[in-house]
This record gives sequence, structure tokens and C-alpha cells, in this order.
Amino acid sequence: MYVYLHLGISFTPYTYTTIPIRFTSTIADMLSTFETRLATLLKKLDAAPSCDSAQAAFTLFRDLWVASNAEHDSPKILLEYLRNRRFCAEHGWQGLSTGVSYLDNSESPDTRLYLHLDGSIVIQRLTPGSSTILFSKPGRPHKAGKSDTNPSLPAGIANNGQ
Repeated sequence: MYVYLHLGISFTPYTYTTIPIRFTSTIADMLSTFETRLATLLKKLDAAPSCDSAQAAFTLFRDLWVASNAEHDSPKILLEYLRNRRFCAEHGWQGLSTGVSYLDNSESPDTRLYLHLDGSIVIQRLTPGSSTILFSKPGRPHKAGKSDTNPSLPAGIANNGQ
């Protein structure tokens, strides 16, 4: 691949010097493979505490994905991009108004991340004709204040055995 660098040095009033520079590697060549970084992430996720909401699961996932990429010497611009990701439709998340939100990985489109309302995290590989769960971590549901309350009832109304 050749990139032409315009130095902006003028030898005459209307000419610029252009020097071809050959790059022997691309950003993709500088990155560890997706699978290597994913394996590091899965170890970190496995060791992490469970989350109690989809937003908490997103924050955990994002922070550990940044750490996994940093551990494998990913470029600073990529790390900054990952740090700035948000849990919103504008950043590619689907199903935000449902119980399970998901995002397809841009680097590995057959890899999908699911975040559940209770904080569960599931990473799945979707291939034609099959799917494989690569990782699953149960969430930590919110605790009800007392055992006799029904979370579907308004606050302050006890279930009273019904």
C-alpha cells in the first residue's frame, strides 16, 4: 500500500513535492487477533462480579474490553474509541426497550453480545445453520425489600400471602 505524503514544500509557486511512502503493515496487522483479545476478555469477565442491570453489564463489558485491548497493545486511538462507546441505539445497540439488548461486533460480525435487564451477559457466535454460546454470566437481580412484598405491586403495598 502506498500513501502519498504532501510535504507542502514549494519549489515553484505552484508545485508541491510528493513522496510515496510504503507502509508494510496496516492497523489490522498491528492488532492482536480478535480471537486473542476475546479470549482475554472472557477470562476477565469470568473473574468479574455479576451485574444487576444491563447498564452495569455494559459498563463492565466496555471497561474489560478496553483493558483486554490495552493488554494486547492495541493503538491508543482504538482504546479511546472503545472508552467512548455508550449503551444507546446511536452506537448500534438494538432491543433497548426490551428485556434483552444486543450488539453485533463490527470486527467479527458473527459474534453478538446480549445484555439482559438483570445484568446477565451472553456472548454468542452466530453462523449459518448454528449458533454457539461462547460465554454466559448470570446477572444479579435486585433484591426485594422484604420477602412479603411483590415487586409488581406499587411501593408500600404488601403481598399479604396473595
